[in-house]
Amino acid sequence: MLREGTAANHGALDARFAALVDDADLHLYGAFLRMNAAARAVLDPTVVRVIPAYRDSDFADLHQGLQRDIKALGLSPMAPPALPPLRCDVPEAAGVLYVLDGSRLGARFLLPRLLQQFQGDVPLQYLKHAASPHVTFQALERLAPSLDPADVQRTVHAARAAFDVFDRAAQSAIGDNA
Repeated sequence: MLREGTAANHGALDARFAALVDDADLHLYGAFLRMNAAARAVLDPTVVRVIPAYRDSDFADLHQGLQRDIKALGLSPMAPPALPPLRCDVPEAAGVLYVLDGSRLGARFLLPRLLQQFQGDVPLQYLKHAASPHVTFQALERLAPSLDPADVQRTVHAARAAFDVFDRAAQSAIGDNA
């Protein structure tokens, strides 16, 4: 239901960075990093409020990798976009986790392509951390049994809100890098 309910959001966000798959576009890669840093600055704390164990050492490595890559490229971080109001409860945390887990799956897809395209000339610490196994999917699996089927629409709404945060951050990052 989440995949179906967020397909348009997911497709729009993927389309913004589709050129990264085929072209070694350093400006687009920089926008991708800045988007992730801004969006995760808003979304990760939302999940931590519901699942404190989500913040582990890998979580810190992920954020530090983002900051190192951004700095290495001579870019400045962006202000995070506002998160639409959420209750920050289990159903909504599940929707946000769904999007964050999808982001990590996307990193697994991008990393080998960017390693080949940039041939070691560009920092890829964030993607290396993001592509590794992490607590995101495990946290989502732990939440699943406590989800009430009556809350599906709230979970989908939270996932759409998370995609919206990524999309607004992408618009800003691409606009700043244009």
